[in-house]
Amino acid sequence: MLLEHLADMLHHAVLDGGYRAGDNGEEERQSAMPQKDRKTYRETIKRLLRERECLALPSLPPGLEVTCLFDDGSGQYALLTIGWMQGERVSGTTLLLRLKDGKIWIEEDETDAPIAEDLVQVGIPHQDIILGFQPPEMRVYTAFAAA
Repeated sequence: MLLEHLADMLHHAVLDGGYRAGDNGEEERQSAMPQKDRKTYRETIKRLLRERECLALPSLPPGLEVTCLFDDGSGQYALLTIGWMQGERVSGTTLLLRLKDGKIWIEEDETDAPIAEDLVQVGIPHQDIILGFQPPEMRVYTAFAAA
């Protein structure tokens, strides 16, 4: 069942430019954020991930792909790298962002140019960005929200 769900997500990401799941209750958890901000944050995240996807495509080795997965219902957005390289399977999350409790949580960022800086550059306040990949006790030492 999980494999079918993942295959469906990937299929929609390739055909539609992003996966959109049905309502799973996440909208209620995001309700602390005004609808306008939620929509702005959602669209900003998707635009930045698509830009990074386009930037990565020309430099990828043969056999590798990057693709965006978008789930507006749960507020989860990812940039994945998939394919084959030197006879080995490659499958991983390059970027993973979530909208949670009115904030943008960056759960994974395996890039040379941190997406948090791009978010700030387009007007997202530092206090609305959480570096989820950092240990909670270390977040207070960053320029971003602790939680």
